[in-house]
Amino acid sequence: MSSVISREQNHQHQPLMVQVERKLNDVASFQYLLSLESKQSRETMSSHLNNVARLFGVADHAMFRWELLDSDIVYYIRGRFQTLGLSPATINTILCAVRQTVKHAFMKKQISHENYDRIKLVKNLKASKVVANRVLSSEEIRNFLSACDDNSFAGLRDATLFLTMIACGLRRAEAVAINIEQIDFNQREIIITGKGSKERRVWYSELTADYLREYLQELRGNEAGALFVRMNKYDDPVLSSKKSLQSVPGMTPPAVNYILKNRGLLGNIDGFKPHDLRRTFATKQLSSGTDIKTVSKLLGHASIATTQIYDLRDDDVAKKAAREHQIF
Repeated sequence: MSSVISREQNHQHQPLMVQVERKLNDVASFQYLLSLESKQSRETMSSHLNNVARLFGVADHAMFRWELLDSDIVYYIRGRFQTLGLSPATINTILCAVRQTVKHAFMKKQISHENYDRIKLVKNLKASKVVANRVLSSEEIRNFLSACDDNSFAGLRDATLFLTMIACGLRRAEAVAINIEQIDFNQREIIITGKGSKERRVWYSELTADYLREYLQELRGNEAGALFVRMNKYDDPVLSSKKSLQSVPGMTPPAVNYILKNRGLLGNIDGFKPHDLRRTFATKQLSSGTDIKTVSKLLGHASIATTQIYDLRDDDVAKKAAREHQIF
């Protein structure tokens, strides 16, 4: 492969801007991307690496001389993205991509051990704390689903879990406890066992129904047992080793945290907790005009006062209501 790397005028790291002729198997970034299992991950990290290359006037990561990086340059990269206003979480993901690329360069003996060790010492930024009690925007919901769209079984399961939780206002423990026999697919209805073993009925959206249908057809099947099944590291559900789906282990509540955090990072979504999906459900229901008594029933709250805490509509809603209120 023959390529010409553009030069950034008056930049102190001129050695990066040189003409090179290399095969793809010698390009550290290309080899790093090949090591990633999912298509979505490859696309996300490729985009990040391209953005790094463009800081130096290089159009594509495969044209960039990654083996000439040192710790000073990595600090420069981190600082430039801070100046450009990227979130700490996004910058840390970029730094991860850079470190992994440098690791592949080291494995190919393109970079010295000392230089590699110094680059590994470049610390991540201190990530912003997860905002307490927040509501996900429509764009964030779409980004999360896009992050799951990687042609893997795990991605399909994760998207279905996310939509079921946010469409029904479920706690994480309630979601992972759902069994197939609790769902009425014709009525799009699920019987949920909540706190204190209290049962309530919830209903899910048409979009959620589409994802559930595909999840069951492509992966889970319709036999009795846990709805959301565990996956092994090879993207296979833990099904084949079991004689009956009823004996297949369901997911655990901590697994929900792991999925939401990692898919959220892939989707460049600011941190959120599983319970924020429940808050999002409540707030969007109230914003669309559903009365608080009905929302309280859907959430399984014993008191409307508890539901009011979930009302995170901003001041714009109150302002609009006050301005448009007719006194007589």
